[in-house]
Amino acid sequence: MRSIGRTIVIVTTAALVGLCAAVRPATCRAAASPAAAGSNDAVVATVGTYNITEQEIDGKLRAQLASLQIQLYDLKRTAVEEMADDFLVAQAAKKAHLSPAAYLKQQIDDKVTPPSDADIHKIYDQFKGRTSVTFDQAKLALAPRIMDRERQELHDQLMHKLRAEHGYKLLLKPPRFDVKLDARPSLGPDSAPVTIVEFADYQDPYSARSENTLKQIRTDYGDKLRILFADFPSPKLPNAMDAARAARCAGEQGKFWEFHDALFANQSKLAVKDLKAAAANLKLDAAKFDDCLDKHKYDTDIEKDIAEGKSLGVDGTPVFYINGRPVLGPQPPAKFDKIIADELPAGGATQAAK
Repeated sequence: MRSIGRTIVIVTTAALVGLCAAVRPATCRAAASPAAAGSNDAVVATVGTYNITEQEIDGKLRAQLASLQIQLYDLKRTAVEEMADDFLVAQAAKKAHLSPAAYLKQQIDDKVTPPSDADIHKIYDQFKGRTSVTFDQAKLALAPRIMDRERQELHDQLMHKLRAEHGYKLLLKPPRFDVKLDARPSLGPDSAPVTIVEFADYQDPYSARSENTLKQIRTDYGDKLRILFADFPSPKLPNAMDAARAARCAGEQGKFWEFHDALFANQSKLAVKDLKAAAANLKLDAAKFDDCLDKHKYDTDIEKDIAEGKSLGVDGTPVFYINGRPVLGPQPPAKFDKIIADELPAGGATQAAK
């Protein structure tokens, strides 16, 4: 994930109180000072006549505090799921007259089989042109990894089955942010139950890396998903702002997403002359496009995206908000699947379950 600002390793009193309150609310309310419990405008330092307030620190650390909220939720969710799974395995083992360890061995380990040479070749052949390692050498390393992957898949399938049978329901509330949805390029129906807002930068390689993931989940979820694009060009990347301007100008002629895909497909071609060449390749009206780009017609709209991103704590790209739930940096489809499954109406999480 590309970061614009330097990382500041500071946690304010308000942040600590917030994290504590999420874990032990009663204890934290009793321990918090009146200023910390009721307001964040308390003065925490003075330099002559200059006062530094809790609110100012929280503003400076907005991105880090948002990240802490996400980390805390992920830690708690993992702990809840582990506790629930331990309970479910114990119940299933008892019913089968086995110990939990014996039950897991029966359901998982005993079903894992060594991969065939053909299975290993499927992976080895993808890399053999880039390595001097022989197949026999690679086999020693790849076979255990393939078996570990199968073991994990069997474990996940078993836990999904046990949770469904016993009516597992997660009641833990995730952090959620209020993100504007209007006046942004979008894909998918407005009525889709899940909306993803992506803050990205056309010159950022991490944003480009996320494109395959977004295409995959669009294929998986179809009309259940709506994707909106928000510009967050870095001032440190020389062509980022021009690329954002150009995509907006292409959108004026109904070709935003085609232009968007072309920019991410070749990030070495983002100079103004390259952007105009890309417009020509898409058969846009050259005079109209050039006038739009040269006059910076959509700068106000782009600046609004940047301002909103900063207000949410975005300080690097890409950042995604799935129905307001943040996902930081490039992530595999499975990360999106897990959140989308939570957000879909009952019975609509078939793809995520797979």
